[in-house]
Amino acid sequence: MRLQFSSMKVGPFKAFREPQTLRFSKFGPGVHFVHGENLVEPRLGSNGSAKSTLWDAMCWCLYGKTVQGLQGPDVKPWGEPHAKVVLRFFVDDEKHILVRKVGPNRLTLNGGETNQETINRTVGLDYHTFLNTVLFGQGQPFFIDLKPREKMELLSTVLQLDRWEVMADKAADKVKTIEAQRSALEIELQAALYAQSSAEKSLQDSQERRDNWESDRQSQIKAAEHSLRSANKILEEAKRAEGKADLAVDSAETEVRALDREFIKRRDELNAAENSVIIEDDKYEVLEQTQEQLEKELGELGAGDRCSKCGQLLKGTALEKHRSELKAELVELRKKIKANSIVVDKIGKTIKQARRQFRVVREQMESFRSKSEEARDTLLIKQREAMQCVETVQTLKRNLERLETENNPFIEMTRGYKKALRKARDQIEECETLLAKKAKFLERVRYWVKGFKDVRLFLLQEFLEDLEIASNSVIEDMGLVGWSIKYGIERETKSGAISSGLNIEIFKPRSDVPFRWESYSGGESQRLRLVVGLSLAESLLRHAGVFCDMEVLDEPTAHLSVRGTRDLCDTLAERAAQLGRQTWFVDHTVIESAKFQSRVSVVRRKTGAEIVL
Repeated sequence: MRLQFSSMKVGPFKAFREPQTLRFSKFGPGVHFVHGENLVEPRLGSNGSAKSTLWDAMCWCLYGKTVQGLQGPDVKPWGEPHAKVVLRFFVDDEKHILVRKVGPNRLTLNGGETNQETINRTVGLDYHTFLNTVLFGQGQPFFIDLKPREKMELLSTVLQLDRWEVMADKAADKVKTIEAQRSALEIELQAALYAQSSAEKSLQDSQERRDNWESDRQSQIKAAEHSLRSANKILEEAKRAEGKADLAVDSAETEVRALDREFIKRRDELNAAENSVIIEDDKYEVLEQTQEQLEKELGELGAGDRCSKCGQLLKGTALEKHRSELKAELVELRKKIKANSIVVDKIGKTIKQARRQFRVVREQMESFRSKSEEARDTLLIKQREAMQCVETVQTLKRNLERLETENNPFIEMTRGYKKALRKARDQIEECETLLAKKAKFLERVRYWVKGFKDVRLFLLQEFLEDLEIASNSVIEDMGLVGWSIKYGIERETKSGAISSGLNIEIFKPRSDVPFRWESYSGGESQRLRLVVGLSLAESLLRHAGVFCDMEVLDEPTAHLSVRGTRDLCDTLAERAAQLGRQTWFVDHTVIESAKFQSRVSVVRRKTGAEIVL
């Protein structure tokens, strides 16, 4: 990416009350000297003339803060309500206009509102990189001035090396996460293995119980079938016995009914005979009474009596006649009595015979009735036995049907344990697969925990090698003939410990022992500052992939001798020519050098600072 600054319009900004424009496009490559004049306080010479403010304005416009870190209200001129800087530049021939204001705060790029991240991305440099590549501000420490840890932190920030640390930390966190996941999976695997073992034991137990239950069921079915066959036989026998008992009842009841009719007949005959005897007895009594009356009347009959029938007075023949009639009547009556006795005797015989026959019939009837009742009792018993047999058969059939259709309760249990076993095995397989994947992934991630740090170290070492080459290629141009610089990440202290950080070792001619750069004089130290600073700038720009057509050195001649200043001007001129770059040399002393392509003055008046070409 090629970054070219076209112009900068400053003001109001700090000492610049009125807008001042510096058109960089009018200046070609080379070294351009900037000096100042303080007309407000002449005794200060060029100090306080606002020549550094000019570059503070550029830094503030790009990053919202000056080289010293001033921002916001601190950059407004005294008594002014706002500050403003307009910077025009090209990025790969694409024109951009950046405007930053304070009071009110506003930041625009090409007329649209923007933010700092967009600006950094547009120019390709952040604040720290800019101050170590383009603008070397007045009073700011050079890279070599920083402590070893600060050097490392600066390079980490500028080179974005911390991202590799972040990625290594993320990889370490990922390792912890994976290890936690693996531990959880191992716990889950152990649980699944236990579940598998438990399911296998339960399955074996349920299968045995299923088989035992089935075996018992088959035995019960066989026993039930045998009992059913026996019960059916008993039922058949009971039904046959019931049939026999029923026939016996029918036979006995038939006899009883026949005897009952015979009994009624004999009873009626006996009753009739007894009634005849009663009638004959009554006749006999009447005849005997009539006989007694006739005998009494005959015995008492005499002359002068009257006839009992007609009432006539009996005398003589009438008496005899009447007596004869009585005797004849008595004879007749005696015949009748005798005949009655015969009849009664005959009826008595008949009654005796009838009674005997009646007793026989009654005995027979009672015998058959007893048989009938016995047969009926037997029938009831056989019927109850048959009913019991029927109920037994039905119960046995229901039991057999139940046994034949009953579901084995352990089949579903066995299915459940098989399902649990399959689930446990699937879970084991899944856990083992995931553990294998996690192990491979963990191995890769663990590699990158160190790998990202190695990448960071490699990039840093590569950068330092490039920086070392660049530094040693320019060190003699700065008058340090035979000197060399070596950069290291770690070094051994006098006590033998390892000091971590970016260390710079300076080697003088004819000496193999490195010295700290602070050990040298002010002029030597300043030359080393410039060598390292300029070399670092080129290395950082190459690393960022940015070519910038400008660099600014504000007060770079501190502690330098005249010869050192001349060497610096020669080095900067040669550098500007090689790189096609504008190098703005800002100093409070007036330096005469044929290497300067132009001179620009910053004059501070009471009305404010202005740029004089």
